[in-house]
Amino acid sequence: IVSIVIMGYYIGVIKNTLEGLDTLPDWSNLGEILRDGALYIGALFILLLVVYLPAILLLSIVGLLFDWATTTLLLLLYVSVSLIALMIYVPLAMVNFAKKGFFGFFEVVDILKKISLEYLGILLLYFVIGCIITMVLGILGVITLIPIIGEMVYYVLGGILSFIYGIMLYRAVAKYYLERD
Repeated sequence: IVSIVIMGYYIGVIKNTLEGLDTLPDWSNLGEILRDGALYIGALFILLLVVYLPAILLLSIVGLLFDWATTTLLLLLYVSVSLIALMIYVPLAMVNFAKKGFFGFFEVVDILKKISLEYLGILLLYFVIGCIITMVLGILGVITLIPIIGEMVYYVLGGILSFIYGIMLYRAVAKYYLERD
């Protein structure tokens, strides 16, 4: 439920950005946030099924034809390539979802047309920022040695930083999307 609320809020951030607003969405419309978040999680689940179910079936067949090491290598290769593809596709698809609704998430051709080196640069920048946040949280992980209070501080701080990071990422992708529209 927390993920649904967070993703719904991110969609609200995207909608505000697409409307040219420089303000964060209001929490008063919790029904819309929950609806958008649930629909988005559903769309993402469908996408993951489409991407990974054929791979699982194909690898089951490949597993019968090849040895364990070859099958594992092929699985790792497929998962790595598809994960990178999803990391590139999903942020733009989420913006398209916010703009056009549920089925906008699956407008693959239109979404792929918006991908450029500039977009990949934005994703790379936010990947580096995410790594820095993770390192800072790793260093601060020492405070988890303090019973209860240290863990609470660590998890609350991590949650807040992750939430702010998501707002920044989706706002940047929405601004990029506006430039390409």
